Amino acid sequence: MDNGMPTVLVPASALGVTGYETPGELEGNQQLAGRLQEVRSAAGRLMGLGDVEGTTVPKPTLLAPPRDGGAVMTRTFVPVRCHASTGVLGAASVAAGPFAPGGVAEGIAKLPGGPGAGGRVRVEHPTGYLDPDPDLDLDTGPGPGAVAVPGPVVRRTAVARTARRIFYGTVFPRPAGTAPVSPGA
Repeated sequence: MDNGMPTVLVPASALGVTGYETPGELEGNQQLAGRLQEVRSAAGRLMGLGDVEGTTVPKPTLLAPPRDGGAVMTRTFVPVRCHASTGVLGAASVAAGPFAPGGVAEGIAKLPGGPGAGGRVRVEHPTGYLDPDPDLDLDTGPGPGAVAVPGPVVRRTAVARTARRIFYGTVFPRPAGTAPVSPGA
């Protein structure tokens, strides 16, 4: 799936994990690291990226059923180190994944309103969630002058982000009519 970030969606259970492990637990699993590298290499070739050794894409993302009211639980790797949360573009790719008929997210993701309903797709990750809102064309049959495309076509994806306060301070303006003081004066 590439909806901003080439991503390999993998059911966590297919690699012998639950998808609910902590990033530290997953990073300590050497067998998993080897399997992830194999998956990345094969996916890189299939995506036309060639040899992906020494690159960070495609990013493997393990999928598990949601636990906190979202659509899907994720664990994302860069390239085989588990991300403490998830990247925005990776979450956008994950959010589009459940709409691919017969895709690996089918049966794992719980889409709000069911397939084709549209709307935000809450992507759970180790430290919280992101709410990408993919707009997909689910009718991908050939139209006038169009080429048939297997699976849905993403028209756009919106992601709302918030920021936490990182600074608080007080400003003391000069009294009206006073000149600024030069350094060294």
